[in-house]
Amino acid sequence: MFVAGLPLFAWFGILLLSLILLQVLMGRRVLKVDFRLHRVNGYVILSVGLVHAFLALRFLLG
Repeated sequence: MFVAGLPLFAWFGILLLSLILLQVLMGRRVLKVDFRLHRVNGYVILSVGLVHAFLALRFLLG
């Protein structure tokens, strides 16, 4: 499936990169947030990463 000319897994990869950058900024205390938000973001990263991997494998393996 393509969205705006890119495969869907590419968009999930961009989202994943953004979430990881946000996680690093929260962990380095550049963004001062509660630890709960840091932990929830970690779970979201795990979920998006799994969906990203599943879609990429499905796309590449047919």
